Amino acid sequence: MPGRERRANYLRLGILVLAGGFAVYVAAWIALNVFSHYPLEFRENAALFTADLQNRGENPYALEYRPVYVNVYGIGYYWICYPFTRLFGCHYTVLRLVSCSFIIATCWVLMWVLRIDGVSRLFAVVAALFLFVQLGQGLSIVARPDSLGLFLFLASLIVPYQFHFSLPSLF
Repeated sequence: MPGRERRANYLRLGILVLAGGFAVYVAAWIALNVFSHYPLEFRENAALFTADLQNRGENPYALEYRPVYVNVYGIGYYWICYPFTRLFGCHYTVLRLVSCSFIIATCWVLMWVLRIDGVSRLFAVVAALFLFVQLGQGLSIVARPDSLGLFLFLASLIVPYQFHFSLPSLF
């Protein structure tokens, strides 16, 4: 049996190294793209315009700003970005870093719920790393509320689950 346990440990370590390698690759890819000075997708300018309007204290839903300032996402993401855009300026990088922080928060929430369910630390970390790899390669890193929405969705499922669907947790 000692040989079998040793092989299992090598397999666990191999999975961790594989997930870590993918995560490092995706983190490097994110770093290259987050600091780009041009839009990464067609509608990313709209997010920048809306955040800039909010920084100037104007209403992004005002009729006078249509159709240039089209905001199809709602205002929640911009309120979260507001302190950062006030401190660091309204740039793609600032909005993208907020999006990336919600990707990391989503991965942390997944790891937290797996640990609550009794999954080993190793596999909880590996699951979080693979989720990071998946989310870090798509549109979740651009200046859009996709990662915020995923975080809120996952949290809305996990918080009631953690507290056994009690009335306060559902509220």
